[in-house]
Amino acid sequence: MKSCKKVLCSMLVIIFTLAFVQMAGAASLQIVTKSLPDATVGVDYRETLTAEGTGLQWQILEGKPDWLSLSSSGVLSGRPTQTGTYSFVVVAYSSSSVSGYAASFTIKVNAAPLPVVITTEYLSNGTVGVDYLDILTANTSGVTWSVSGNFPSFLTLDATTGKISGLPPAEGSYTFTVTASAAGMTPVSKPFTIKFSTGTFSFLNDTLSPATETRYYNAQFIASTTGVTWSRLNGKFPSGLELSSSGGTLSGTLARGTEGVYSFEIVATKGSVSISKWFTLTVNPDTSFTINTTDLSDGYVGQSYAESLSASAQATWTHTGGSLPIGLYLLNSGYIYGTPEYAGTYTFQATATASSGATASAWFTINVNTASSLSIITTNVKTATRGSDYSYAFQATQPSGVFWTAEGELPEGLTLNYSSGVLQGTTNTQDGFYNFTVTAYYNGQTASRYYTMKVVNSGESTGETDETGSSTVKITTTSIRNPEYNVQYYQRLEANITSGVTWTDEGGLPNGIVLDPSSGALVGVPTREGTYTFWVRATVSETNYDRKSFTVVVGREGYGDGSDSGCNSGMGILALALLGGLAGIKRR
Repeated sequence: MKSCKKVLCSMLVIIFTLAFVQMAGAASLQIVTKSLPDATVGVDYRETLTAEGTGLQWQILEGKPDWLSLSSSGVLSGRPTQTGTYSFVVVAYSSSSVSGYAASFTIKVNAAPLPVVITTEYLSNGTVGVDYLDILTANTSGVTWSVSGNFPSFLTLDATTGKISGLPPAEGSYTFTVTASAAGMTPVSKPFTIKFSTGTFSFLNDTLSPATETRYYNAQFIASTTGVTWSRLNGKFPSGLELSSSGGTLSGTLARGTEGVYSFEIVATKGSVSISKWFTLTVNPDTSFTINTTDLSDGYVGQSYAESLSASAQATWTHTGGSLPIGLYLLNSGYIYGTPEYAGTYTFQATATASSGATASAWFTINVNTASSLSIITTNVKTATRGSDYSYAFQATQPSGVFWTAEGELPEGLTLNYSSGVLQGTTNTQDGFYNFTVTAYYNGQTASRYYTMKVVNSGESTGETDETGSSTVKITTTSIRNPEYNVQYYQRLEANITSGVTWTDEGGLPNGIVLDPSSGALVGVPTREGTYTFWVRATVSETNYDRKSFTVVVGREGYGDGSDSGCNSGMGILALALLGGLAGIKRR
C-alpha cells in the first residue's frame, strides 16, 4: 500500500504541473526552438532553448536524461556518458502571467570518433654526412603529417607518406612534435628526439624479416666493421628472442601470444665509438588456429537473433573491439543471441582462444534492418512414416499471397508446394533425421526458419505424443523460474548426460529469450509480457534424444501475487480521469 501511495503522489505532481502550464495566457507563449543537435559521448553539450516572451523560466517536465541539466534561463548542458536516443519534455512559463508552454525534444548521442594512433615509437638517430631516412606510421591510412617545435632545418617531412629525410651537416640533438590527422578521426600529437653524431662505422642492414609466433626466428645485425659488441638500448624484444652480444644475432622461438609490432634501438660499440639504430620487427600470428566463420546473417529490429561463431578448434570467445548491435550478446561458446533494438550496420571484433592458448581474431558485420512484417508461424513439423502419405502445411503471418521454397535435406519423395506452402508426398527414404530450411516470400520481404524432420519405419511410433524419444538421455530439469520483463534472464537446463548434448528450441520461447545449443542455457532479455509454453529437445544422436515442455510467465517486478492488483487498477483509472482534463495543453 505504501508503494501504491508513493507512485500515486508522483503521478499527481506531474499531472498538476501539466495543468499549470496550460492555464490562461499560454497561447501568448511559443517555444521557438524546434529541434536539438546531436551530442557526442564524452564531449560537453550546450544548447540554448528560445521562446517568444520575456521573463521566462525553464524546466524539464519529464524524461530527463541523467547527464543533462536545464538552467532556469533555458540552457541545456551536460556531458553524455553513453550512446543512445533521449526524449524529454520541457516547459517554459512566466511566473508573472501564470502561463506556460510545453514541448518535446530528442537528443541523439553518437559515439566519439576514434583517435589516430601514431604507431612509430622512436625515430632512429643519424650520422653526420650520411643521408638520413625514417618513416612515421599510424594505425590508419590517409594520414596527413605535420611537425612543430625544434625540427632540424636540413630535414624534410613528407606530409603524405610520413617520410623524414635529409643530410645532417653537423652533430646535434633535436626534439620536436609530430601531429597525425585523418578524416573522421581525432588528430593526435607525439614528441620525438633525433640525435646526430660523428661515427666511424655504420649499420649495413635497415630492416628485419617478419617472424611468426611459436616459430624459431634468426636474424643478424651487420656493421661496416668487425669486432663490434651489440646491445639493446631502448624498446623491447618479443618474448623468446635474445640478442647475441658478440655475433649480433637476434634468435629464439617466439612465445605464443607475441603477435604485434616491436620497435627497439640496437647499439653497436667498437672501442670508444658507439652508433645506434632503431629497428622494427613484425610478429605474425600462428595461423594454424583460425576462425571459420566469415559472414553473419542480417537481423531485424524487435525480432530474436541467433548465430554461432566457429573456429578450427574448440575455443572460448570474447568481444574485443567494435560494437555489437544494441540488444545482442556474445557468449563464451561463440553463440550470438538477443533482440536488436536499433537498425543500422554494426562492425565488431571477436577473439577465439583455443585450449592450447592459441588465439585468432576476426571482424564481423551485422546489418540490422527495420522490423519485417513477415514471419513463419510454424514452429516444427510432424514426423513422417516410410511408405505412408504425408501432408503438412506451413503458415506465415500473411494469410495469403505467400510463396514458399525449401533448401537442405528434404526426405526423398517430399516436395514443398510453391504457392500453398504444403509439404507433401510419400517417402521411402531411410529412417532418421533430416534438416532443412523453409523460406517464405511476400511483397519483397523474406522470412526463413530451420526445421528437423524425423522419418520412422512403418509400424514404428512417431513419438508425437511421447515426450521421451530415448531411454538414455533424459532432461532432468523439472521447473524453471519465471523471467522478469526487460530484465536480463539466465536459466540453465540440465540432463542426466553432461557432455555431447545439443539443445534445440522447438518453438514457443518468450520474445527476447534464446536457448544456447551447447550449454542448454536460456538467456536474454524478455521484451513482451505473457504466458509462454515451449518445448526443448536434448539430443545426443539421431536416435538418442529427449523432449520436454516448460511454461513460464513473463511479468514485471511486484506483479502476479494479487496483493496490489486493486491499487494498480484504481490508480490507472484515476490517472486517466485526471489526464483527461489536460487535453488542451499545448504540446509538439
